[in-house]
Formats: sequence, structure tokens, C-alpha cells
Amino acid sequence: MFVLHLFVLTTLFIFYRFGVVLLFSFYATNLVAIGNTTMDAFMATILDQCKTQLRILRMNFETLPERASAAHAVSGDDYDAALHKLLVECLLHYNKITEMCAVLHDVFAAPLLLQFGVGGWILCMAAYKIVSLNVLSIEFASTTLFIICILVELLIFCYYGNEVTVESERVSSSLYSMEWRRGRLSFRRSLVLIMERAKRPLRPAAGLVIPLSLETYVKILKSSYSFYAMLRQTKGPQGINE
Repeated sequence: MFVLHLFVLTTLFIFYRFGVVLLFSFYATNLVAIGNTTMDAFMATILDQCKTQLRILRMNFETLPERASAAHAVSGDDYDAALHKLLVECLLHYNKITEMCAVLHDVFAAPLLLQFGVGGWILCMAAYKIVSLNVLSIEFASTTLFIICILVELLIFCYYGNEVTVESERVSSSLYSMEWRRGRLSFRRSLVLIMERAKRPLRPAAGLVIPLSLETYVKILKSSYSFYAMLRQTKGPQGINE
């Protein structure tokens, strides 16, 4: 009887410890997943905010003479003074956007460079592994979902980085679109300087090497597939099917 009680207590203790370890593993895994997803979403949100601010800046540039005329009609201020004041506000806004992109680059450039390098390698290895798996197996499904997660993660960075670059390139066109002929010569000279500055668009990048663009995303896919094809040719079909 004593042995039976001891066996039951030992079994319950083992299951209790196993349950604690299982719950902790579940909690830690979900915590890491949420943290990783939140970090990616945060970076994408900052890039999207930069794109939105650039779009607002473009609209402000395009309507600059109209807003100066409205300020002149409402308050009676000098038109050229109002025009110059609004231009300075737009320029300060542009500097703030540039500073925000610079801070984002300083904080996340190195981690992004590592993530892009590791992401391309993971895509290659996962594609190499999935060829030898049974389509109906759980491992095949989990590997497929893993590949999709990596693809979506890289696409988010490249898409929003590309949007920032596109909006930044349109700033110069917005300056040309305004009714700049209504301003004084000093205003036109200031516009020329801003146009020259706007010809160098903001280009978010992973490190100083990989620009965040859709072209980069396509290159990563091509490089991963090329490396995967090389591995298949090196090992041969017999090694893959084993």
C-alpha cells in the first residue's frame, strides 16, 4: 500500500513539474513571438508615419501660394512675408522628417542588416528542406507557414521603405507644381535651393548596404532561389529524397 501511494505521489509530482515546464515554455514562446511582431510593426509604423508626413509636406508645398493669399486676405499681412513664413514652416517640417528617418536608421540599421542576411539564408534552407517533406505532414505545414512569415516580415520592411523613397522623390515635383511665379526673386531663389535638396530623396536602408525597397525584396528572393538551386545541384536528387 505504501509503495502504491509512493508511486502515485511520484507520478503526480512528475506530471506537475512537466505541466509547469510546459506552461512556462508556452508563455515564453508567445512572449517572444509577440515581442518580435511588435518590433516589426513598430518599425513599419514609423516608416509609414514618415511617408504620411512627406505626403502632408507635398500638399503644403503645392498649396503654398494659396495659403499665403488666404492669410493675406484674413489678417491683412504682407503677401510676400506670409509666403516666406509658410515656406520656412515647410522647410522646418522637412528637416523634422529627415531627422526622424536618421534616428530610425541609427537605431535599427544594424538589426535590419542582420535580419535581411539571416532571412535570406533561412528562406534558402527552408526551401531546401521542404522539398524532401511529405505534403500531408505536419512538418510540411509548419515549414510552409514559417517561410510565409519570413516572406511577409521582409516584405513589410521593403514595402514601407519603398513608400518613403517614392514620396520623398515626389517632393521636388510638388515644388515645381506650385504657382512659384507669384513670389519675389528671393522666394524663387529659396525654392531653387530646396529643390536641389529634394533631389536627394530619403532612402531607408538596412545598414549602409541594403536599401529598403521592393527591388531589394525581389533580389533577396532571387538570391535565395539561386543558392537553393546550387545546393540541389551539389547534393543531387538522391540526397534530397533521402
